[in-house]
Amino acid sequence: MNAKNAPAIDTQDDPSPLLLRAVLGARRYAPAIACMALLAIMFLAFQTVGVSNRRFAEGYRRYEVGSSRDGYLLLRRLGLRGRIVVLFDKTAHIEQWGAREYIRSLGGRDESAPVTPDNFVEGFILSGVARHVYVVVPEKEWPLIVLHMSTRGDGIVTSSSVSSRLYGARVDYVTPENLPRFGERVVAYVPKTAESEYPSSFLTSFDDPRVSDIYVVQEGR
Repeated sequence: MNAKNAPAIDTQDDPSPLLLRAVLGARRYAPAIACMALLAIMFLAFQTVGVSNRRFAEGYRRYEVGSSRDGYLLLRRLGLRGRIVVLFDKTAHIEQWGAREYIRSLGGRDESAPVTPDNFVEGFILSGVARHVYVVVPEKEWPLIVLHMSTRGDGIVTSSSVSSRLYGARVDYVTPENLPRFGERVVAYVPKTAESEYPSSFLTSFDDPRVSDIYVVQEGR
């Protein structure tokens, strides 16, 4: 049979063009796929390392301390690391920056850092005790917090929360009704002066080994 009389080849059912396009398409998107896979691996690695670096107390413990500095020293001496701290107060106690350079210069190891009522939460963060702080603001104080943080301009303000960052740690202001549920036990920190601002049943719900491993009541400043 000569070429002139050879039957025509039907390419409609030939899968080769489709396979070729698939191969070329895979090559085109290979860098993006590789990047996404790398990011996923890094995320999982960071999550694993982050979880492994969190240190909790054994069982449940309730403490009373005389001052904010005593509370700071207590949490450090307990060896807590990478924790969620829930502070019941109308301020985050991070307005003064006195502890920053001192704690940083000593790698967060020195207990003589100038921690005061104005910056003890800063001490929690810089010494590695806290990775995330929730400031539970009394309902009546919420408009003032929103106004203050909006004026500062360094937070993300929504109808239910104000979020900011301090040295890599997240600080969220919320009202009691907007406090989220947690997937791990927390450190509950209650200044005595603020106790009357919340329903007793609300505070009691945190004085529970299923919710917190450390519950601190601060008597003075």
